[in-house]
Amino acid sequence: YNRFYFSGQTLLNLSLDYAFALRNYYAFGETARSQNGAISTVNGIVAALDRRVDVAVVHRHFAKDYQSLNAKPFAETISGLNERGTYFGLQVQPTKRWRFNAYFDQWRHEWPRFQVDAPSQGSEWLGRVTFTQRRKLEVYAQLRSEKKEVNYQPEGTKYDRLADRHNLQARIQLALKLHPAVEWRSRLDLGSSETAGETTKGMAMYQELIFKPISSPWTASTRFAVFSTGSYDVRFYAYERDVLNDFSIPAYYNRGTRFYLNLGYRLSKQIRLEARYATTYYPNVEEIGTGLERTPGPRRSEVKLQVRGEF
Repeated sequence: YNRFYFSGQTLLNLSLDYAFALRNYYAFGETARSQNGAISTVNGIVAALDRRVDVAVVHRHFAKDYQSLNAKPFAETISGLNERGTYFGLQVQPTKRWRFNAYFDQWRHEWPRFQVDAPSQGSEWLGRVTFTQRRKLEVYAQLRSEKKEVNYQPEGTKYDRLADRHNLQARIQLALKLHPAVEWRSRLDLGSSETAGETTKGMAMYQELIFKPISSPWTASTRFAVFSTGSYDVRFYAYERDVLNDFSIPAYYNRGTRFYLNLGYRLSKQIRLEARYATTYYPNVEEIGTGLERTPGPRRSEVKLQVRGEF
């Protein structure tokens, strides 16, 4: 699968990005060429069909032998190579309080990938309904489905073949302003993953408090999450607040809990102090990770300290 990966000491990339607007339409894109002559391109258009209806279409075509060190395009994968696909997005807001969002994405990989030993394809769709009340309350419910081909070795055989993996996840989230300076968020995720007739299920939920007073130099946010999944295939991603200009999106899987606390203090108009503590606990494991990432015991923690100066 890594036949076309870059190896060597020098690499030259050239790219051109472009965008233009015409009435209610906005078109954009980027085309890049690597030193070996391979070309990758992504192009899209956003249109306001009505003051209540917006649509988006994004097409990408990444050559299987395109080479880049830091490519992070809009795609199913993050490497910018070996992918061709089209994304359709829709937003409808019939009233100020109600909003409906949906997308459908379909892609194909023309060359094998990590743990996928043949050309493969996949698709994904999502639907979300959101209710908002005067910036005090926001509730949304969503359903997301993903199908893609992965390696599967039938029992009694020696060779992998491709099989469809179908992941289905449902989510409901509530965000409530308890006070102008305090916001409470609660989320519940339920999901399942099926490959060749074998199904695993899982759930994750968290409670979060965000403290951002206007007149105080202090800010804080904290979250406590509980999760239980049958395998890594049923994992739930959750955006986490971090120190300023940083963020994390860990995957909740296996069985355990996660907690984090962020603190910020503005010492002056130019200097801000940030601190973060996060810990994940897996009661059913003796060590976490492998190699240099290995941590003995069922708990992994991290501490961050940051001083930010503005001049």
